[in-house]
Amino acid sequence: MPSTPLKCTRLVLVALLIISSHGRAAESNTVKDEVATWSISQIARDYPSKGTRQSLSMLDGAVSTSFVAERVTNLSVTEEGDVFEVLFDKGDTPARCSAYRNVSEVLSGTLLVGHSEITIARIADDFELESVEKELLGLTVDHINASPVMIVHWDLATSSPTATPFEGDLFVVVTTVGSTNIACAYFGDGDFRGFLAVLVNLVDNAKVQQERTQAFFEDLAITKVDGKAVGFTKATFSYREDGNISWESKTASFYSHESASLGAWDTSRKETSTPDGDLISSSDSSFINGSPLGILIMKQSETGNWEVDGFFGDENYELVFESKGPLQSQYGIIATARKGLAGNVAKNMNFEQFLFFEDSSDLTNVSIELFPDSLTATMETNSRLTAVDLAPDGTPTRMRSIGEEIERETTRVWSSGEMPEHH
Repeated sequence: MPSTPLKCTRLVLVALLIISSHGRAAESNTVKDEVATWSISQIARDYPSKGTRQSLSMLDGAVSTSFVAERVTNLSVTEEGDVFEVLFDKGDTPARCSAYRNVSEVLSGTLLVGHSEITIARIADDFELESVEKELLGLTVDHINASPVMIVHWDLATSSPTATPFEGDLFVVVTTVGSTNIACAYFGDGDFRGFLAVLVNLVDNAKVQQERTQAFFEDLAITKVDGKAVGFTKATFSYREDGNISWESKTASFYSHESASLGAWDTSRKETSTPDGDLISSSDSSFINGSPLGILIMKQSETGNWEVDGFFGDENYELVFESKGPLQSQYGIIATARKGLAGNVAKNMNFEQFLFFEDSSDLTNVSIELFPDSLTATMETNSRLTAVDLAPDGTPTRMRSIGEEIERETTRVWSSGEMPEHH
């Protein structure tokens, strides 16, 4: 298995979107140059769906949709979720899909890798193969409006000398509709792009059962490393019942060192802050291929000190820090940036953030320099410089690393709602 990124579990920058600096993740979050990619929007335009309008309800009505296809067949309803098949071209093999009931959307990347392994095992069983070799031919991270889409293309073959010669292309797709993960696998002789066009239609028309949230702003961004899309970040700001602000960010990213390997690194970050933007508490969870890598929880004690508890790898941590003043939350940073763009605060600012390393952890100073429609941020601990393009409301539209050997860039591709005007 590829080496696990283990150096730094949290690097909070100055905006809603996070460019990660998790030690060896810079090397891990890479994909070979020869791996192919696809454009979802281009495929939707070039491959009109065939058939008639079909209706589909998933997970007891949590998600319902109607879309054009040749046929949709419900196969089973289990504790894990609903399984159905979609035939997108007469005479071809249908794509098999699962709407997962209990898989957290935090683990979107893990689901892509895991569903690949499950499908390959099923193919080996169906064709009575002793072993199946796989080669990674394609990887795409794209989106259908608010829904991130991840696609992996495997070339499958058997090397068993006693088996019938076997070779084929497997495509696995994972997308998120609301908080429901849908994973599909296609192993046939037709043009996979025809199924992608059907999937676009399915997601575009999906209706999600109203979720109990008071989200006032959401956005989706795609991260590229050296020009290759390797992951996405979905972030939500919402009001809590007590009047405070919640921020939640979910990230899925992929890494591959060998042609037969694909790993997933999923993270979830949450913050609670006051309406003025002062941090109340935060938590960070990291998963490698679905296994917990670390969970860190930070909160302020009655004495005003900040306490960090949790684990990372094989180590448990109980840390205490003194702060010169309130810590800025993501919500507070955006509000400050918006004031700066309007000329209401100084163009150069400094504030503290918590930075966790395995060998040294502390509150570190972040320096911000504001420009007419962007800012740069430098962290004192590691001198990392990040440039951020800003929308008029202070939310970031693009983040990119500066002066590093490996280029990282995170770009917003969808947003909904608006940030409050006050503060």
